Amino acid sequence: MNTLTRFFNTIKDSFYSPTFYAGMHGRSVGGAVGYFVLLSLICTLLAVAFEAGRVTDGVKTFRDEYVTGLIASYPQDLEITLKNGVISSNKQGEYAVPLAEALRGQDAERRANLVVVNTSEKFSVEKWQQADTRVWVGSDAIAFEDNKGLKVEPASKFPEGTLTRGKIDALYARIAPFIDNLPLIALLGVGVFFFTVFVLNLLWALLLAVVVLIIAHNLRKPFTYADAYKTTVYAMTLGLLYLLLERFGLTHIPLVFSLITLVVAFANLKGTEPPAASAPTTA
Repeated sequence: MNTLTRFFNTIKDSFYSPTFYAGMHGRSVGGAVGYFVLLSLICTLLAVAFEAGRVTDGVKTFRDEYVTGLIASYPQDLEITLKNGVISSNKQGEYAVPLAEALRGQDAERRANLVVVNTSEKFSVEKWQQADTRVWVGSDAIAFEDNKGLKVEPASKFPEGTLTRGKIDALYARIAPFIDNLPLIALLGVGVFFFTVFVLNLLWALLLAVVVLIIAHNLRKPFTYADAYKTTVYAMTLGLLYLLLERFGLTHIPLVFSLITLVVAFANLKGTEPPAASAPTTA
């Protein structure tokens, strides 16, 4: 019997096979863990394949509309210089860079401008409110919004130099290969996330094994904690498939994974093993 056949037979036996679970003494913890890791990897590949279109389409939209649109928003003739802790620009008075509609998102409070540059004045909350912008550049500070609200950083915290559209385009050219591969990188990230979520159940099995050990002793099974842990790991097969089906739209029910695992373990430990085949008699 080849390895792949044994693996799929183990999946089948993990659902219900009292004989399989009665033989836990002869199975290693490493074998049980290896089986669950491989099963988690297969579930991860299936989950990623299902999510691939949505993830890559979302990242492509972000890349093509947001990143490219953000760079395109910077004016060709705007130069901002930081030297000796003072910001200056080649524009007089207040200079606003409008925020493109595609970059505004669905926020209830949308800003009219992406950047407002006014290096002839110092920062004040009043000027920030009047500018209706996401970034405000003054002579002494740069103000912007993050997820916690308004944040003001003094000019001295930023590196000295001159920012131009040419420098932005040159920087983008250097990171373009990374930007182009964002959909693939995002897909790999989703895969790592799913695999981690699946395989971390091996740690949860350490706790569930205590319950399984109690069940085994009540059923008068000569189980050690190691036997209970191996039983738990194999019994989690059906629960893991349930977690996978949640990615396909099945309703999430709290604690159902643990409940399925314990029910499978109990049913198999309580089940009756088929009688051993008798040896043929000779005349």
